Amino acid sequence: MSVRGLIFCLSLLPGAALAQSDAVLTKQYDDGGVYEGTFRGGLQHGQGTYRLPNGYEYSGEWVDGEIKGEGTARFPNGSIYEGTFSKGKPEGFGKITFADGGTYEGEWQAGAIVGEGVALYANGVRYEGQFRNAKHHGKGVMQSPGGYEYKGDWIDGIKQGMGVITYPDGSVYDGQIEAGKRQGEGKLTTPDGLVYVGLWADGQIDGTGTLTQPNGDVYEGDLVSGKREGKGRVT
Repeated sequence: MSVRGLIFCLSLLPGAALAQSDAVLTKQYDDGGVYEGTFRGGLQHGQGTYRLPNGYEYSGEWVDGEIKGEGTARFPNGSIYEGTFSKGKPEGFGKITFADGGTYEGEWQAGAIVGEGVALYANGVRYEGQFRNAKHHGKGVMQSPGGYEYKGDWIDGIKQGMGVITYPDGSVYDGQIEAGKRQGEGKLTTPDGLVYVGLWADGQIDGTGTLTQPNGDVYEGDLVSGKREGKGRVT
């Protein structure tokens, strides 16, 4: 073969290899899964769709046999995830729509809802803030269709720490929360001008505090279940 002929043949190799990697092929695996897409070096690479007998389907980017990059996953339970993947799992930023119509859009780590995001639940409740393993954890704001709002601390899906609660009637509680209830030091202000500052137990006014009535009367002393009881004085 002449030098010119050899150079001509070599010039064809990259184009031929590229055409082969861009070819859409179909392959069935031992687990019953079927992949349709592009390959490189015998591995899924580029764009492709993978389906399993249980109803799972992924369509999107692949890198050397791994689901990695942008894609869409449809799960057997009817949920659909759209976003970024790494090592076959949601990673980074993405949105999942659940079968009941609820959605979550935000950060993911190793297939779990972890980080900052917004959840819209099927019952109309909206939560924006921090998550850990799909539970409200850290700082966040929860709003219900009826006008209830909680803004504050969460631990594993439970209101815990410091928070501000706005009730449908316009009353506002600002203080300590334990196991989802008003507990410890807190302040309650109602639309008619009543103000209570003091101790709470099991969600109720209970302990020492100052109660200011709408007419300006002020009671300082002990209260039990929201009523004056024990030692106190009115000014």
